[in-house]
Formats: sequence, structure tokens, C-alpha cells
Amino acid sequence: NYRHYFRKWDGAVTVGWHHREMRDISGPKDAFETVFYGNARFENDTANFSNFHFQNFMYNQLSLGFSKQVDYGKYQMQFGASASFLQCFNNQYIKTGSNTWLYTAPDGEYLGINYDLTFNTAKEGAVKFFQMNGAGASADLHFAISNKDNWKVSLDIADIGYMTFRKNPVNYSGAKYVEFHGIVIPDLFD
Repeated sequence: NYRHYFRKWDGAVTVGWHHREMRDISGPKDAFETVFYGNARFENDTANFSNFHFQNFMYNQLSLGFSKQVDYGKYQMQFGASASFLQCFNNQYIKTGSNTWLYTAPDGEYLGINYDLTFNTAKEGAVKFFQMNGAGASADLHFAISNKDNWKVSLDIADIGYMTFRKNPVNYSGAKYVEFHGIVIPDLFD
């Protein structure tokens, strides 16, 4: 980030380049417990994996912004805004339907998996910096007001924007019940 302060108008201009990696994950408690603690706690029971969502973005962000401070007697106000060009080169989205679960049989004899899964990816995003595949735009806004001695209230809105891909994305979806009974090795020394 480069920031230049202009004393004459008591404000600043910023120019920045950032590499961003954003991951968003949400799902039922059973899914998190299974991932972090294993499925032994769900022996002879089902772990709910319904409505699980995972999204991964990797992108570059080139931004230009300004900020200004204004004094009104004992009050001070700050304003700021920035606009960004986004170049996304990797995006994955995974979601499960409303009837997705994992059953662990007693003594771990087998696993029963019922899934309704959708996977979307657009890994073939832009490969050169200003290539338009995987392009987007975003904005950040800032407003604050304060009493110089006692309090401050601020409002920030960050990364409001949109990305689009021009190449064909890859989309997979499926719904099925499967059982996994393990791998049988008759003789380890054979």
C-alpha cells in the first residue's frame, strides 16, 4: 500500500495491490465435530452434513482511494472511499443438499454415506494481470464521527463487489447412498 497525505486539504490518497485468499465455510455442528474430532462419537448414529457450504476465492486487488478528515469545533468527521479492480484466478464452491449424512456402524464395521453434493469451480481464471477473465470490481466506504475527548462512532462497508468468469466453469452434482466397508488385505506380507 502507498499512502500520501495532503496537508493542504487534510486528506490522503492511497494506492494498493493485494493478493487475497478468502474462504467461507458454514454447516451443521455435526459436520464440524466429525472433521475436527472424527466420527467415533457418532457410532451407531448419523452425523448431519446437510446444507454445508464452502467457498474459496483467490484473487488480486488493485485499489485507489481517498480519505478526508473534517473538524467542526469539538467534533471530528472522517470520510473515505476506495474502488478496486479485481482479478480472480481461482474459485471453488461446494454445497450439500438437505439430506446429506454419514452413518457409522457399531464397532466401525462400515460407513454409510448419503450425499446430495454440488461442486462448482472456475480455476481457469485470468493468468495475466489485466486479463479480463475472472474480472470484477469492489468498493470500500468509511464514515466516522467523534467527540475529540469522549466517544467515536464509525461505519465501514468493505469489499462490496462482483466477479465474473468468461471461460466455461466446471460443475458436478450427484446424489447417492454408498457404503464403505474398508479395504481388505488378506496377507500383509503377500
